[in-house]
Amino acid sequence: MRDITAEKENLLAILRENREKHRAVFEAALVGYAEARRARLEDELKQMASGPLRDLKILMTRPVDHTADYDTAIRMVELHIGKTITLGTDDVQQLVNDDWHWRRDWNRKMSDYAGETYTRTYGEYSE
Repeated sequence: MRDITAEKENLLAILRENREKHRAVFEAALVGYAEARRARLEDELKQMASGPLRDLKILMTRPVDHTADYDTAIRMVELHIGKTITLGTDDVQQLVNDDWHWRRDWNRKMSDYAGETYTRTYGEYSE
């Protein structure tokens, strides 16, 4: 099967649910990121006070928000004039299954920072 016809309202409901999940995990990840960053900086300050100075290199990637991708997809479906929409395999994978091109990298980072919220929303992350 290459294409399916989906009811517009069903697709919108799925997209909105996927968007809310994404946003909740992103917001939890921001909190986790701030906590991890603060802890790392505090550790560095303690090391500076108690020992010889060493090279310092801290690289922590801030969580990435893809809510705009969902908003664009939702808006496109809202603007569609028919009651049904034809979706190909790639469309279903992305819009319905919530498997976007950025998803694997995003999962890895979010599962680290969002912890329990990520697990409750998407389950355990494994590559």
